[in-house]
Amino acid sequence: MMEAKHQAIQDLDEMLGWDPIQGESHLDAMLRGEILTALAVFGHDPTLNEASKRFHAFVDDRNTPLLPSDIRKAAYMAVMQRVSTSNRSGFEYLLRFYGETDLSQERTRILSSLASCPDPNIVLEVLNFVSSSEVRSQDAVFGLAVSKEGRETAWTWLKFASFEKAKEVEEFFASRTISSVARTLKQSIERVNVNAKRARFKKYVAAACAAESIPSPLYPKSNMAIAHELDKQVRMKYSVSYRVLSIHKLDALDKV
Repeated sequence: MMEAKHQAIQDLDEMLGWDPIQGESHLDAMLRGEILTALAVFGHDPTLNEASKRFHAFVDDRNTPLLPSDIRKAAYMAVMQRVSTSNRSGFEYLLRFYGETDLSQERTRILSSLASCPDPNIVLEVLNFVSSSEVRSQDAVFGLAVSKEGRETAWTWLKFASFEKAKEVEEFFASRTISSVARTLKQSIERVNVNAKRARFKKYVAAACAAESIPSPLYPKSNMAIAHELDKQVRMKYSVSYRVLSIHKLDALDKV
């Protein structure tokens, strides 16, 4: 079924191409951009290659007819498909374009393309960028359109699972407390701390499992459930009643 959908999109691409067709309707012009964007997301090599050529022509000349606005997002998305920590040029160019333009539509186009990169490290950079002062808060949502490979990175980034974030939130509201939301605020900060403890526990368990050559437990589970599963695996391995971790490893938990 998925292959059939890909083929249908490719057939439309062959019909519409990259360049405007004389006498075509406005809807066909819009469809061209959508089709090319879909092929870019699917990693269609001919589309990625053509997009790269047109993108670099745009880098050299912002007025080139090779990359009009209706297909520009497709080219941006295609370029980001091949960006990685060792191949950052396309990413850097898009950040430069963002800083150079005052057009809201173009900025939205760039933001919605940046996080489509399959490299989680680049996705993290994008998320930090959209939360910076360079991006208007109302526009930040466009930068959350992450690739499927970057969803875990985005989720971890979004859920504030660190003690530092909890303290940051607490300090921010220290002088801004409104009695009607005080309880909700307190519960929210407690939840951030719970998430942070859970993240710390996961990190600790993963390290302990690696040291004992034991498969790490699957998530999501409560800390107690993880401990029970780890205990079970260790008992199976060593045939002893209770040997989860040595005392010095338990002590290390507070340092993780």
